[in-house]
Formats: sequence, structure tokens, C-alpha cells
Amino acid sequence: MAKLQGLTVLVTRPHQQSQTIIQLCQDAGAKTWWTPIIEIVPEPWNPILETAIDKLKEADWAIFTSANAVHYAMPFIHARYAQFPKTVKVATVGHKTLAILQQKGIVTHVLPAADYTSEGLIQALSRYPLAHRMIIHFTGKAGLTILRDALIANHATVITAEVYQRLPIQHLDTELIKQLEKGAIDVILVSSGEILSHFVALYKVSLNARLVFIVASQRIANLGIQLGIPKRQFVVAKSAHDINMVNALINWRIGESNE
Repeated sequence: MAKLQGLTVLVTRPHQQSQTIIQLCQDAGAKTWWTPIIEIVPEPWNPILETAIDKLKEADWAIFTSANAVHYAMPFIHARYAQFPKTVKVATVGHKTLAILQQKGIVTHVLPAADYTSEGLIQALSRYPLAHRMIIHFTGKAGLTILRDALIANHATVITAEVYQRLPIQHLDTELIKQLEKGAIDVILVSSGEILSHFVALYKVSLNARLVFIVASQRIANLGIQLGIPKRQFVVAKSAHDINMVNALINWRIGESNE
């Protein structure tokens, strides 16, 4: 029997990031329900972003903290350079971002060994001299500052290039509310703290104690607990990568079946 047979899984990612994980869940036997909680849009060209792109050729490092950072940075970079500057070392958080960089012919020099988070990347970069090095940090607007703060604490010069925005979707999915209220959703996949926060703001009154949240990091689980969701409802995946999220779901289901 398929490992996820009998489960209905809610996917909350934006459209451009949802198709693979939906297919993986369905291939494992689950039914899926897709309701995006945020949308991703490019950041408009602005003087701060222009400065970051101009400085890229002088930088020691470029850091891409997500696949979105690569996707939305490349048009700005290609508008300024014929190819990505080869003198710049590249660091990234996870294998999905690594794969996209490889597709674009960009060599990645640093990737966390296991902890595919900002904290993991900080640890991986600790082997390199960062003091007085120029680092261009490609990220989303109003993203986490953990990485930037750690780099600055190591006396690096950090220029933040905010290349995309995450916009919360304001309208409620009335059909999803019905599914939640009658207990037809078993599992919710959540890949970021922003998605979780906005999801709870929109749908908390419809949540029930049997829902399981598969989240991409302990940080997201901790946020959920602060928002009033019991700790027992969270399962932490290895990373936000599609396969890791689905593997966490499958492992949880196997554990449930064995109890």
C-alpha cells in the first residue's frame, strides 16, 4: 500500500514552488489540497539594489539563502554582467538552491553539511576568514537577519540585496475552511515562518488538535508554539527541500502506524 494512503495533505507554498511537492505527496498515495498563503514577487529596481549589483564584481562572497534568491537575483545580475563574476565565491543554504545555481553555471563553494538553515551556513562559513571581506547577501525583503548579524559580528562587510518580496494573500479560501472544520485535512506542510504566521492569522479558528504540521526547521516549530499550537502537533523536517519535507511526512506516518 502507498505510504501516505488515506491522508489529505495541505500544501501552502506559492504556485511556482508547489508542483513538485504536490506530485511527491500524490505519488506516495496522499490526497492533496493546495492553498497558497503568500505570493512571491520581484523587488522593484532601486538604488540600494543597484549598489549591491555594482559591488558584486568587487565582492569576496555572494550568499544565496534560497532558491527564490537565485531566481530573482539573476535578471538583475545578467543586466549588469555578461556572466557571474568568477572571482566571487558562492555560498548557499540547501541542495535545491545549489541545483539551481549549477543549472546557471555558477559554482558553489560552501554548503552546510547537514543543517540546511542560516545557522548551518554560519557554521559552514566559520572555516573561512570573513573579517574585512565583502559579502553580497541575496535574500528576500524583510527576511531573517540571523545570517547578516553573524557575518557582521565576524567583521565582514555585508551588502544586502533584497531581490524579492513575500506578500501575504489576504483572501480566505472558504472551501479550505470547510475542510478544516470537518477534519478532512490531516497534515499541513509549512516551509517558512512567514507562511505559518499568516496561515494561523487567517485560519486559526478552523484548526483542530489532530492536525499535524510538517515544518522545515525547529525555528518554525518554535514560532508555532508561540502562536498557541501545541508542540506535539509539529514534526520538523531536515530542510525545506521537497524530498525532505515529504520524507518527514512519511516517517511520521510510519511512526503513527507502528504505535
